[in-house]
Amino acid sequence: MLLTLASRIPWWADVLLAAGAYVLFDLFGAHLAQHVAMAVPNDAAAAHAAMPVTAAVNAALAHAWVPAVEIFAKAFQYLIPAFFLIGGLVSFFKSRGSNRCD
Repeated sequence: MLLTLASRIPWWADVLLAAGAYVLFDLFGAHLAQHVAMAVPNDAAAAHAAMPVTAAVNAALAHAWVPAVEIFAKAFQYLIPAFFLIGGLVSFFKSRGSNRCD
């Protein structure tokens, strides 16, 4: 569906959208990495030793979604721009084919 949509818009817009999507997902992944770094204290061993088991489990589960989202952000950082670039190629060749005078 994204490839079909990308092939219907001008090729130069696809290139701009590919670059924008790459930067957006890169920034999102960097934001998540910073979020994880701030969530883990510097002296994690001392912090977990002072925490009861229930609090430690709750703290771990509160941030369990972050690695999965980081994986999707990194995958989408390359997949979405690839779809836009492929759609841009299709759009470029369609526009060249329709402008030919035989």
